[in-house]
Amino acid sequence: MERSSIWVIRPLRFVTIVYSLHSKSGDCAALLRKGMRMRRVALLLVVAVVVLAMAGGVALAVNRTCLGAVGAGGTLAPDCVGTRAADTLTAGDDNLHNIVGMEGNDIITGGGVSDNIYGDEGNDSITDNENSPDLDFIWGDEGNDIIRVREGNGVGDTVNCGPGASDKVFFDRGVDTIRSNCEIRNPG
Repeated sequence: MERSSIWVIRPLRFVTIVYSLHSKSGDCAALLRKGMRMRRVALLLVVAVVVLAMAGGVALAVNRTCLGAVGAGGTLAPDCVGTRAADTLTAGDDNLHNIVGMEGNDIITGGGVSDNIYGDEGNDSITDNENSPDLDFIWGDEGNDIIRVREGNGVGDTVNCGPGASDKVFFDRGVDTIRSNCEIRNPG
């Protein structure tokens, strides 16, 4: 019986298989089937790691209490910035706030002092209706946002809903300035 050696070298995978067999034994086909199974298992593991890494982004959403921030020269600096996931951002003190939700369906709550709130992408819920005399600027931006600025304090807020198709705004009639891009208006 003649012995032959088959050398399979895969330099990209850093795998070298050296297999010695008899020419009539048929073990070569079994070896190739085993190699295909190993490739399938490796591919399945890679796909599982990628799926877990992508799903991990959801876990990166924040639930944050925002503290007011004033930058150099008295300019308002962002004191609270969300993530690409669905965040909960809440004004937590009596300072001016500049809150940015970023992407995701965020829940943003302003404080009792003047706030600048920017929802950004996503179907955001923005509330700034504490009964205190503050002047708020709210931008919903993309998505179908729900914005609540009905305070009943006689001080006008400004709301720009953005390009969403069915943004809702709850506001003080005759006091607040509501842009025409707020499709559903609920004055109080």
